[in-house]
Amino acid sequence: MEKKIVGVSNGRSGGPLSCYGHFILDLILPEINEKVYEYDIVCRFKHHTWQYIPPCFQNMYEEIMDVENRQQLSRGAPDHWKKIQPRITTKGYCGALNKKLKKKFEESTNWLIDKYLDTDNKYPEVIFIEREASSSNSNRNGLIYKREKIKKFLNNKIKYETLRLVGMAFKKQLNYFYHAKIIIGLYGSNLTNTVFCKNNVTLFCIKWPDQHKRVIQTNQWKYLQPNINVIWCKNNPKAVISKLKKKLNLQ
Repeated sequence: MEKKIVGVSNGRSGGPLSCYGHFILDLILPEINEKVYEYDIVCRFKHHTWQYIPPCFQNMYEEIMDVENRQQLSRGAPDHWKKIQPRITTKGYCGALNKKLKKKFEESTNWLIDKYLDTDNKYPEVIFIEREASSSNSNRNGLIYKREKIKKFLNNKIKYETLRLVGMAFKKQLNYFYHAKIIIGLYGSNLTNTVFCKNNVTLFCIKWPDQHKRVIQTNQWKYLQPNINVIWCKNNPKAVISKLKKKLNLQ
């Protein structure tokens, strides 16, 4: 049987696909809306190098979409690639959504939840999301190294699980966030999976040392998950612990 091939161009304005947030919101979810998973091979036409899917997400993409992904910069694409039909151009979900886009966003997240949801009770209600220190977020590493003070406070007071998402299977990530009722973590792409949370989840979101007010006002939850209760915490352990004590009635 001849394989079904589709050409895909990503029409978003910016943001590298090496960032997990852009990978999920600007690539996976829009391509689910376009039913790319019904094809066998995706030929990806990239107009910028930041539209390249890095090796760390390549396997995840092919597992979720169940297709073979081939990548080629449009200016260097072979002639037979340029003739591929159908051709699809997608747009991402980072930023404000109108009613039509909001509906499409919900349809794609529900598709993933239906595909991967575990209904057993092995997932904790409280999760603490680790964020690894790196050169790219060096200005936030000071807080990352102080996370042990927060975890020490939580120990013996509440049952929780610490998660390191790097290298974790997508199915496990989705289920941890879906089943959680309380999430604690540093603002960034490591919290992208909150789009799979149920309503009435409380998120203790720790600001970066250099985070400005505009980032908070335009955060993804305002547009994508307005039913998540976001509690912003200053970037020091005492401030986070104070918010935890007040909200969770901990001493």
